[in-house]
Amino acid sequence: MTVAMPIQQRPRSARRMDVPGACLQLLPGASYAVRVTPSRPRIGFAFETQRGMHAFGSDRLKAFQASANSMAYTPSGCDIVSHSETGGEYLIVEFTDPLAQLGSEQFTGRVIPQSIDVARLLRSWLLQMDPVDPLETEYALGRLKASVFECENATNGAIEPRRWMTTRRLKIIEDEVEARLDMQVSVEMLARALGLSSGFFSRAFKQATGKPPHDYIIERRLARARLLISTSEQSLAEIASACGYASQAHLTSQMRQRLGLTPGVLREQSRNEWHLV
Repeated sequence: MTVAMPIQQRPRSARRMDVPGACLQLLPGASYAVRVTPSRPRIGFAFETQRGMHAFGSDRLKAFQASANSMAYTPSGCDIVSHSETGGEYLIVEFTDPLAQLGSEQFTGRVIPQSIDVARLLRSWLLQMDPVDPLETEYALGRLKASVFECENATNGAIEPRRWMTTRRLKIIEDEVEARLDMQVSVEMLARALGLSSGFFSRAFKQATGKPPHDYIIERRLARARLLISTSEQSLAEIASACGYASQAHLTSQMRQRLGLTPGVLREQSRNEWHLV
């Protein structure tokens, strides 16, 4: 897969790791244009909202919006055409086991709660690039396969329960969060943007994205911090403040907990990648 890199101070490269039964790739949030026919079944997971044009099994492109925490499945031999001006961080799991055909029907944009924590675990593996226990790999891949089977066997609407939280309303919330990442963001403030009570908003948001609003805010803070660490010369303390953290220690604690590495390690990785270009 060829990914066009965005214009920024330093390149952000894709990461790849082969584990027993699968090949893992973590693509950065960048513009892209791709046409590919995978020879093996693959799962894709969007860590952040993505918008663009795509087609599966045909050349008839249509607009898409994949929300944060949504999953896609493509069986082997299905043509994929997709492009986006902004892209978004994206995980690809391509199964290498010849008997791993998970289902016959392609799908995209499905929010499956049980897949979210697994995808985040695989992302942390790719960021750390350390050896992984084969038993952990087997367990994680098994949970992703179960998510595909769940989609195949579900009745219409059971896996994609957007209901009240439409794509337009989600976009309003996303914009509110992005505009306030350097300050305090409360659930009550986000609910007010849609004229809702905090309780109703929290339930609707979790139903649409698989996680509560608080979790989404943390993910966006860390996404901005990772971008600034990789592409700017700001100090880690300045970056922590720019992402709404009270201290560098708080940023470090949350990044270690969610991603398995610290801001200092991430900055060193970024500098090494820069020197290799």
